[in-house]
Amino acid sequence: MRSVEELAGMNGSDVCAAAPVVEAVEPRDGWRIWVRFADGVEGEIDVSSLREGTVFSYLEDRREFEKVYVDPDLQMVCWGKDLEISLAWDWAQLQTAAAAA
Repeated sequence: MRSVEELAGMNGSDVCAAAPVVEAVEPRDGWRIWVRFADGVEGEIDVSSLREGTVFSYLEDRREFEKVYVDPDLQMVCWGKDLEISLAWDWAQLQTAAAAA
């Protein structure tokens, strides 16, 4: 597990390289998803910022939002064939919160 100080000092590409594979994802209430990473870090993530982009606008339909899954090839959280998101920064925040607890 990386230290809080080490994560805080990383740039975006370093965090992406350090983040482990997403193993599981489940939709939660609102614009939240629960994720578990291969290193055991898990927690809920607010993805409401996705609402700001038109690419994700169809996720306003709750039935579509609940179709979230982990793509086995990309090892990323996805909705449909063309919508995937990196959770590297979210992993870093969850890991930091776990270390502080």
